Amino acid sequence: MDGLQLEVLVVAAGETALFRLVHFLENHSENSGGGLVLEGGGSGGGFKVTLVDCLLEGNVAEGPAGGGGINNGGAGGFPSVLRSALVDNQAAHQNGLGGGIRTSRAVVIDSSTVSGNQANSTGGGIHISSSACPGST
Repeated sequence: MDGLQLEVLVVAAGETALFRLVHFLENHSENSGGGLVLEGGGSGGGFKVTLVDCLLEGNVAEGPAGGGGINNGGAGGFPSVLRSALVDNQAAHQNGLGGGIRTSRAVVIDSSTVSGNQANSTGGGIHISSSACPGST
């Protein structure tokens, strides 16, 4: 997935996806999720997405929703990022959230690197909305 000029990869409600040794490099989205968009909820139920030994680098989300590397805006999924790296991604819009990851749900990040990401609003590395985790602000 190197520098594609197509839309970013979207995982929708009810789907399961395992990405192993995948590189999401220098992709651009006019909206959200420069590298990967996760959507869920609705009648299709949640999704299950796992990234293992992946690299998300240099991806850009131009829209206000952000998520330069990953945008988890769906209401029904909990992604897992394992032994992976999110580096130098950007939420470029003036209100862009989460240069590396923008999520409205909980996300599991284990043995991974989140570094050098930028957001023009909040969450250079990770932006988690307050509704994602009860009691968070």
